[in-house]
Amino acid sequence: MTHIAVKLAQSMKDLHLTVKKSPDQPRGSPGRRAQYNARETLKLLVTVSQRLASQLKAGEDKDATLPTYDRMEMLRRDAEGAGRKARIPSPTLDKVVGTRALLDQLAPYYEDAPAAAPTP
Repeated sequence: MTHIAVKLAQSMKDLHLTVKKSPDQPRGSPGRRAQYNARETLKLLVTVSQRLASQLKAGEDKDATLPTYDRMEMLRRDAEGAGRKARIPSPTLDKVVGTRALLDQLAPYYEDAPAAAPTP
């Protein structure tokens, strides 16, 4: 799980930099606010994904990392909503898809099954 979280943190960082470098949409356009909203949400996603990777590297278990994962999922939904309102260029969409695939790989670990008991 840790290796996926580390890849996810890097992917989030790369995606944020790509979106940050995207040209601004025209003033007054409906997508402009959505673009800035997506940028801000991605900045938060970078921080939260790095936190999750750090927690897992430190050996924290599912119960300890679940709040961080839940926050990341909430931010992901917000970013996806903003992204639907903004025009996203194809290269950026490719990075979004790759990042989402990593998130999807983490999901089974955090499903509603009870946390596994630590092994002695």
